[in-house]
Amino acid sequence: MSNFIEKCLLREAAPDDIDDFIELWHENPGDQPLHDFLGMTRNEYAFWVADAAILPTIISIRSKRQSMDQFLAELDGQLPAAAKSATPSGARALMTWLQAHSA
Repeated sequence: MSNFIEKCLLREAAPDDIDDFIELWHENPGDQPLHDFLGMTRNEYAFWVADAAILPTIISIRSKRQSMDQFLAELDGQLPAAAKSATPSGARALMTWLQAHSA
């Protein structure tokens, strides 16, 4: 079975479908942590928990075959410090920076 992120990338699911995937995990969590079941790294999951509005950004980064971790590492010198933190303010700072610097 594909995970949530993979299904979003294949356009078999939309970001709004995440609650359905979380419900599936709760019905049968097995040994897999929720972030793995969803197809997120721990850092991506932390950013999403901090501010769910970042989910489309995570999916967009993944569409470029990167994880949030790789993306942040590449932009390390350019990002404001707040944007590197997986807190609500960090997630908002990252989204604001991405919007200001998107091509």
